[in-house]
Amino acid sequence: MNYGLACGAVLGLFFTDGLPVLPRVLALLGCAAVSGGLYVRPAFSVDRRFKRMAIRFLLLLAAAAAWYGFFPEYRYGLYQSARQAVVEYGPALALLWFLLNIVGRDLSGVGVYLRSLPVRCFFAPLMFGLLVDHVGHMPPDFRLSSPSACVSSVAWWVFYLDLVAGVLGYVLPAAVFRAGLHGVDTSLPGVFFCVLCYPPFWATIDQRFLGHDDGYSWAQWLPGNTVSAWAWALLIVVALGVYVGAVLSLGFRFSNLLYKGLCDAGLYSVCRHPQYLGKISYYWLTAVPFVGQSGPWAALSGCVGMAAVSWIYYMRAVTEERFLSNYPEYLLYAARVPLLPAFVLRLFASCRAVVKIWRFFLVGTWRFRLMRLARRAGA
Repeated sequence: MNYGLACGAVLGLFFTDGLPVLPRVLALLGCAAVSGGLYVRPAFSVDRRFKRMAIRFLLLLAAAAAWYGFFPEYRYGLYQSARQAVVEYGPALALLWFLLNIVGRDLSGVGVYLRSLPVRCFFAPLMFGLLVDHVGHMPPDFRLSSPSACVSSVAWWVFYLDLVAGVLGYVLPAAVFRAGLHGVDTSLPGVFFCVLCYPPFWATIDQRFLGHDDGYSWAQWLPGNTVSAWAWALLIVVALGVYVGAVLSLGFRFSNLLYKGLCDAGLYSVCRHPQYLGKISYYWLTAVPFVGQSGPWAALSGCVGMAAVSWIYYMRAVTEERFLSNYPEYLLYAARVPLLPAFVLRLFASCRAVVKIWRFFLVGTWRFRLMRLARRAGA
């Protein structure tokens, strides 16, 4: 796990207290990058072809500018923060990024970088805007007065570290931080199921088709400071711990649709997709779709919607496995590490066994009734 990145993000947040939100976010990102980079012992290998590198760098900047100028969505909403950062600090950030590329030789493989440019251009401003909004709503302190307050505080810090790792993973040159770019998933299913989980697509799909969240949360189901509420809060914190543990295990390799080298440490030594496992568990535990506020039909509808959300993340894992199977080191990793932890696989096996038993008794009961009706008709 990249504890340096986490420590830098936390310390940067406290050291920059009192600054406006945008400079504060840029400063804490710098702290996290420096601390995380020192933790992984950065690899410097200066590329002396400055003229060729500068031309490639300018071409990439021109391509990125054309991307952001073509789509009007980047002028509004969450993207305003990224736009403001480029306007106010663009030259300094571009120079710093170019120097990091020089010492990391990232632009040497310009073909892979060009293929990764749409992915970076889509996710980098989105993650940056979400991070600025997230820091702007920072809670005043860590609250333990109630189970719901405790979970809210833990969730804020978890998703804060998640967004910091996301911004750095897409923006920073990867080779300097020992996370060199090896490939880009350009398959249609991989891109579709990935971008489906992010704005602006996710809100539309969730509200119009899935509807897994009816506004009835676990805090309304288990109010107060009861033992059951604290026990449920502990389960949510464990799910969040699995999620943030997976994020820190990836460190600077954190990214969607990009392969930056094999990660087999931390929670990724237990299963191949702990990040999705933690997030889906968090969704189920907080939304409690099986507790229908307006009756059993609402519970059934909520469970179907949440099952659809889980299926989308499962398809993300499937498409990632298909893409990563092109790399021999990942095939060796997949041969020794299961897709999910052993206890989860046993749980699924138990659920299948229960369903089979229930189906056996249900079908057997109906067969008995049909046989009795047939005997009566024959008599």
